[in-house]
Amino acid sequence: MEDRVREPRAEARCGCRARFQIHVDKKTGRWYCNLFDDEHNHDLLGIVHCSMLPAHRKMSDSDVIQMNNMIKVGIRPPNIFSTFASQLGGYEKIVFRKKGMYNNMTKQRWKLCSDAKAVVEYLGELSLRDGLMYFEHTVDSDGRLEHLFWTDGMSQVDYKLYGDNARFTKGFEDCMLRYYDVGTFRKKWHELVSKFGLQENQWVNALYEKRTMWATTHSQGKFFAGFGTTSRCEGLHSELVKFVNSRYNLRDFLQHFQCCLSHMRFKEKEDDFTSVHGDPVMQTDLQAIERSTARIYTRKVFFIFRRVLYKASMLVVRGYTQAVRCTIFTVSGQGDRSYECRVSFYVSSNNFKCGCLKMESRGLPCEHIIAVMAHVGMNELPDSLSARRASLVGFYYDISAFKAKTIDKYNVEREKLVAELRECHEENVGEQGGASAANDVGNGNLKNPQLVATKGSGVTSSSSGLRVRRKQICSICKLPGHNKLTCPRRADQGVGRQHGTSDAGPSEGVSRNYPYEEFDAGSWAFD
Repeated sequence: MEDRVREPRAEARCGCRARFQIHVDKKTGRWYCNLFDDEHNHDLLGIVHCSMLPAHRKMSDSDVIQMNNMIKVGIRPPNIFSTFASQLGGYEKIVFRKKGMYNNMTKQRWKLCSDAKAVVEYLGELSLRDGLMYFEHTVDSDGRLEHLFWTDGMSQVDYKLYGDNARFTKGFEDCMLRYYDVGTFRKKWHELVSKFGLQENQWVNALYEKRTMWATTHSQGKFFAGFGTTSRCEGLHSELVKFVNSRYNLRDFLQHFQCCLSHMRFKEKEDDFTSVHGDPVMQTDLQAIERSTARIYTRKVFFIFRRVLYKASMLVVRGYTQAVRCTIFTVSGQGDRSYECRVSFYVSSNNFKCGCLKMESRGLPCEHIIAVMAHVGMNELPDSLSARRASLVGFYYDISAFKAKTIDKYNVEREKLVAELRECHEENVGEQGGASAANDVGNGNLKNPQLVATKGSGVTSSSSGLRVRRKQICSICKLPGHNKLTCPRRADQGVGRQHGTSDAGPSEGVSRNYPYEEFDAGSWAFD
């Protein structure tokens, strides 16, 4: 199991005896049920997740043909999946998952000729044009491609010139990402700087002065939920950019934004299904703790925590010291005692504190705490370490699916929740009834929002070498301080009046209701 790359499929078999048998009467030709047992020994799956069961997922021949046609014109698989959702009226109505599309594409790819032979031939063609081009490959006993290495001439030259930069970057990443104590971090940094002779480098010294902003050592004990400085907004942008862009008007933006929300909520349902369907295969030596955490964490968080269990199984408790309020354990590696960590166990509150502060930083127990738990014989995470997160979806499943052994009981509990939510919604609408009425006033004369210039750098180089901000100049009167849309001369000339309107004074001529063809839409955006 340790050499597996892919996670084993979750165990869905639990010995449930619920079943029914169908027979046919040979004389009459009629079908009848002679056995029906509806007693389950497990919680029933939610209705929204039934279509995600493997037995219910399959791509039809027409779906495969449509997918292949869209691939030929360059449409990416995620966009193809969204197209199917748009055609059917929602992601929940698709009878297959995105993974099924990739599996089907892989099967078609395997039916083609050898891809390994084609890539080796392509590298041979490149070597004819590049005299320094080098490539080599190895095959296994069955003649299959095993390893492939290549480098062109320019890459070899770059490595000779900037090879030290790559080695310094690797050492810097080690200092930035590893969990060192302050003394070890300072020692590692000075060794790195001395190795490359950068003691007097101004940039390196300034970088060290800002170490509290980028070094993991100095961020220990502060909870960031695994996010970097900009990873949260960048992750959200990577999802939004698949659906919206700056050229959309307000209506198009809202339509595509709703598609984005629908897609994200569908992915959340898929994650919920993965967490509640089946049990993960136990793989570590600490299976009691592993099994208990599989019931607490979502499947993704559990897979992250499993790596902590692997590390904990390679640690040993060297000794302990009894303090007034707690017991302090010393933990280190089995064969390496160069790095020791101390874990405090408060028996009265069943709480743990570790010197590495990973629990406070990531929200998950560290390997040192798990090693101490195994040492004292604890098989489940205490409440102080589980850090349960409540949500509406979790609340729904807790009250509607808990001990719901029959579908009738499940439906009763679900209807209770729906009635309570509907009552709360009606009360909320009654309290805010005046808001919707106010929004309806004047919708017939509702105009577009004011157009503003898009943000740009607005800077240019001067003769002195300094970058100065460029002044905005009107393209009509050539004067600074305004643009062609707010130019007084534009009003005097009558430009910008709406089609079909009579002559008006200067105040009406400055209206923002200009014909769209009179300005570049690519240079403007809604505020």
